[in-house]
Amino acid sequence: MRIWMDGAFDMMHYGHMNAFRQARALGNNYTMLVGHAV
Repeated sequence: MRIWMDGAFDMMHYGHMNAFRQARALGNNYTMLVGHAV
């Protein structure tokens, strides 16, 4: 299963980390893609 999360995570906080934990709990094979816009 592939999970897609997008958003503006400029100021990381507990809610963001909780969302990442929940996405990771859905499967054991995951990839994180990080981008930066200037």
